[in-house]
Amino acid sequence: MTKGTKDLHRQTTDLLKKIEQNNVTPDDIDGISEVLRFHERRYYIDNDPLISYSEYDRLYKQLATLGSNTCLHLVRFATATRD
Repeated sequence: MTKGTKDLHRQTTDLLKKIEQNNVTPDDIDGISEVLRFHERRYYIDNDPLISYSEYDRLYKQLATLGSNTCLHLVRFATATRD
């Protein structure tokens, strides 16, 4: 396993722990996006997944939740500043 792969796998493990502890913030969006792209490649192109389907799903669902919450926050902020 290359250093880059090890780093992304460690980052994945750390993010999954944060999700389990309900300790994920909008600041984690970029990190989750990065590890999802990495794992998509490992699964679909390399045919060598490093995480389970359920772990991938947890990351994906967390990203969707963070993304929608962040967008809602921005819309509320933009609306509030127009009044």
